[in-house]
Amino acid sequence: MSEGGDSLMLGKRLRRWLWPTALTILAAIANILYSGVSFIYYPITLPDPNCYLTVGRAVAAGKVMYKDIFDQKGPWTYFLHWFTITITPNQGDYGYLIFDIFFTVLILWFAYKIMRLYLSFCGVRCSRRFIWC
Repeated sequence: MSEGGDSLMLGKRLRRWLWPTALTILAAIANILYSGVSFIYYPITLPDPNCYLTVGRAVAAGKVMYKDIFDQKGPWTYFLHWFTITITPNQGDYGYLIFDIFFTVLILWFAYKIMRLYLSFCGVRCSRRFIWC
């Protein structure tokens, strides 16, 4: 009898982690294929992200923001770009892609939770289909 209970518990655990895992895989594939910071395309050539990454690299090198290097954006923008640089040092834009994947998963997860909160059971199934599209 305990063998059946163990397999039932394993099935519940598997179902519990299947949806977040699927969201993570979906976000990774979408960001790799469609994001401008993907490693399968050319390096980031837009001026704004390059400016943010340059300030982030300067902060990572020990420069003081708004004293040694200056731009008109707030410090949070540069802190986030400094963080993407420190995740994968000397690896190009991979940290930026990891950052994008993380926040895409977060956005999909909260969208799913909000849809579950405000929609009926049928709406939840439709919300799962919406997120997969």
